[in-house]
Amino acid sequence: MKQGMASENDSSVKEFILLGLTQQPELQLPLFFFFLGIYVVSMVGNLGLIVLIVLNSLHTPMYYFLFNLSFTDLCFSSVIIPKMLVSFVKQNTISHAECMTQFFFFCFFVINEFYILTAMAYGKYAAICKPLLYQVTMSYQVCHSMMVGVYVMGFFGGLVHTGNMLSLSFCDGNIINHYMCDVLPLLKLSCTDTAINELVVFIVGGINIIVPCVTVFISYTFILSSIIGIRSAEGRSKAFSTFIMQGMTSANDSSVKEFILLGLTRQSELQLPLFFLFLGIYVVSMVGNLGLIVLIVLNSHLHTPMYYFLFNLSFTDLCYSSVITPKMLLSFVKQNTISYAECMTQLFFFCFFSIDECYILTAMAYDRYVAICKPLLYHVNMSHDICHLMMVGAYVMGIVGAIANTSSVLSLTFCDGNIINHYMCDIPPLRKLSCTSTYINELVIFIVVGVNVIVPNLTIFISYTLILSNILGIHSAEASQYRLEPADSSDIAAIASISGSN
Repeated sequence: MKQGMASENDSSVKEFILLGLTQQPELQLPLFFFFLGIYVVSMVGNLGLIVLIVLNSLHTPMYYFLFNLSFTDLCFSSVIIPKMLVSFVKQNTISHAECMTQFFFFCFFVINEFYILTAMAYGKYAAICKPLLYQVTMSYQVCHSMMVGVYVMGFFGGLVHTGNMLSLSFCDGNIINHYMCDVLPLLKLSCTDTAINELVVFIVGGINIIVPCVTVFISYTFILSSIIGIRSAEGRSKAFSTFIMQGMTSANDSSVKEFILLGLTRQSELQLPLFFLFLGIYVVSMVGNLGLIVLIVLNSHLHTPMYYFLFNLSFTDLCYSSVITPKMLLSFVKQNTISYAECMTQLFFFCFFSIDECYILTAMAYDRYVAICKPLLYHVNMSHDICHLMMVGAYVMGIVGAIANTSSVLSLTFCDGNIINHYMCDIPPLRKLSCTSTYINELVIFIVVGVNVIVPNLTIFISYTLILSNILGIHSAEASQYRLEPADSSDIAAIASISGSN
């Protein structure tokens, strides 16, 4: 494929140097572990979803597209991240041939992802706007043809872009100010006129962005207009449910449309006292978290890394409480029913905020480690950019974990039993209600939960072990007290107030 193109390329440059994200040595290790964590989660999440779809007979159009989307995302991550991680630990060189290969597969998988999302949007349009024709318009032959078209567009786009880059000449400059071989850095390095190359990039890139975006926009416009055109509230609710859960619920042939939450107790004499007890706890939690959020926002002296994490911890705890407690309180005063869609939504946000909270506490432990063990580098290692990256990582881990857990439960079939012996939709009671094998689901849940429990706890344990060993290594008791108090006492009090309100 490249032989004819490479012969035209008279570059004297045989390899490039990838500078990566940053040249500041103190940021290299935190960024390495941050992106390594994202890569591991991405691999586990995508592989878990692929295995779940293959082994659990989730052979519907939407799951077929999800399978290909997970595969594409897995490959896309593997093309970029491993090479990027190298740049954090040593000078990262890449040969001309490797650079062009990486660039080809980068373009191929990016374009693939655009068109798979387009196919999924069309699938939702067919399910909601033309439900009677869904089995015809989204038959296996049509779905396979769509996916063949997706990969053809990806291959063609990757080929054109790579051929375009291979026609450039690189004379002396070989330093790419990026973490991968991409269009703009390569165009900047060229020592020949790039006007034609830029035009080709503009045309091919424009087609592969505009066509999917316009198709997705038109599909969702028709979907929304179709839902708005439904007169009855019940019909609109059903359409929205189809819109959100389409493909997943079609695979789930459960006869159960709603569940009954039994709550904490069936003893009537305990209902009212428990109602007021948990209502009081919820009010205290809301007031405490909202008060801390307002205090941090309004007081400029509290705009530090630790209080930034406390702000996010309070917000997460507030949302977490609101996902569970209001629905639980209902079980004390009346029979508490919850629809299938509401149950899955509650489970998703419960998992999201639980995982998110684990990683925020991990970030706070790392912050304390840097403050006590490396105080001179604190403002560098805990800069605003690093803190923002940590929080983005926490929310990404929460979303990926929640999607994996919720998808695992969505694949279960519920035949007749709809009584959940719990005050919320949680994984163990839902798994007990399933009338199909739950082995694969248990395996996926075990892996996802294991990662999101072990990684934060291990990081926190290591951080505080290093902190304690550092403090114990100080010979002067007065010096030890001095180093411990400003770093931890006020923060521990704030964290304790949040924990106490849960």
